[in-house]
Parts: sequence; structure tokens; C-alpha cells
Amino acid sequence: PTALIAAAALLLSAPAFAQKSKDTLRIAANDQYSVLSPHDLPLDEAAPFYNQIYSPLMVVDEANGKFIPELAKSWKHINETTIEFDLRDDITLHSGKKFNADDIIAMIEYTIDPAVKIRSKNRYTWVKNVEKLGPYKFRAHLTKPYALDLFAFTYRFVAEDSDILKKLDNKADYGRVSAASAGPFKMVSYDRNAGFALERFDGLKFSHRRAPIKHIKIVPVTDDQTQIAQLLTGGIDVVRNVSENNAKELSKQPNVEVTPTKSSQYTYVMMDAIA
Repeated sequence: PTALIAAAALLLSAPAFAQKSKDTLRIAANDQYSVLSPHDLPLDEAAPFYNQIYSPLMVVDEANGKFIPELAKSWKHINETTIEFDLRDDITLHSGKKFNADDIIAMIEYTIDPAVKIRSKNRYTWVKNVEKLGPYKFRAHLTKPYALDLFAFTYRFVAEDSDILKKLDNKADYGRVSAASAGPFKMVSYDRNAGFALERFDGLKFSHRRAPIKHIKIVPVTDDQTQIAQLLTGGIDVVRNVSENNAKELSKQPNVEVTPTKSSQYTYVMMDAIA
């Protein structure tokens, strides 16, 4: 197969936001999200929102090639299949619960549970089990040595309120009823038709994170032409993944700004050599 790298995705935004006075950014979503959860709905389009809501143990500083601590203060390999994490003890989740090891362990155990059916299950099952060592310390035991284990931890496992998760009969509902974590924004409402409403989290503790606007509304608008019409008439403020032809036309509008943004996504094309 031939791999083609999509080096840029197009982002459209009106410079003077229609609801600037309300400190609100309205973003069109191409799909109706059933849930805001990176493991229950591993949707590429939703990933930027997950990054703003959920908090991992550490994040990757891609520019400088290093890990930045977030929920974890430190980590070390005990052996080639065991990683020990020391966690911060000063974090409060969106729900008001004080963060501890249970809020990471519960999410890990949910995703690796053989009885839980989620898409892309193998993104998680390289972790065999987790061992709680204290309120702010745990070990992750891997199924086998994995060269990208720390890198994978930054993207796969996030904090979720273990008390809320425990009470749910269907744990896949977490991203609908709560989505509480420790990121810059918290979910305040969800409606399948109206979309999600996010609000800046005033309890944010991470200096490498920021929330420059108070409200974000994720509005499902599944038709491209409707998105453009809504953008031009002030119904929404941002449209993403715009076709090149539409971007060229919209760039002629005085109140619309077209911005190319980097993307690390890959597009694969399979060539049928026999036919």
C-alpha cells in the first residue's frame, strides 16, 4: 500500500466572533457525537475536544521531544514490563472530587476489561493490570515489553471520576453524564441534537495548559453547505476540514479567515495491482 501524509487541514473562522461579547466560541461538528469519551468514541474529529476536557498522566512536548508531567509528578521503570507512577495530590476534578490514584486506575481497568467491548481495544490491552500502592502511587504491569509505553500513556489513559464511573450501570455513559476530568474545560451539558457545551475550568492547575475563552459550544452540523451557510450568517464561528475549493471561495469573504493547520494524520490508498 501507498501511504500519503496529509500535511495540513483547513480551518475556517470568522475573526470577529458572532458571540464575542458572550465569550463563546461555536464550533461546527461533522458528526452527532453520542458521547464525549476518547475510548468509547475514538473519533479523530473529536480528539481536540477530548484534549481540552481530559487530563492524562503526562503530555508530550513535541517541539522539544520531552514529556511534561501533568497528573503524574514522576515515573520510572521498575523493570521492562512495570512502570511506577507518583501522582500529584493537589488536583481537583471538574466534579469537585479530589483526584487520587483511583481516578486513573478505574479508567485503565475499564478499558482493559475483556468484557468491555470498545473500538480499537488493542490501544489499551498492552497493559495487563494495575497495582495500587497508595492514594497517589500505582504501578502498571504490561503484557510484554513495549518501547512506546510512556508515549502511549500520554494518549491512551486519562483521569475519570472513579466515584461516578463506579455508579454507572453502563460505564460507556460516562462521557454523556459527566466527562469529569481535570483539563482546561469541563462539560456542562449534552444533547444529541444540540451538541455539547463546555465551560472553562477555574480549578486548572497546569501551567502548560490554557483556556483563553470561557465557553465552547460543539454544534452538530453534518452537511458541508449548511456549515458554510451558518458560518457566513453568524450561526457558528468555526468550520473545520474544509475542502480546498470551498476554502478558496470563502477566503474571498471579508469577514472570514482561512487558516491551514498541521496534522499528523495519515491517509492510506490501496492500489489494486491485479485489476
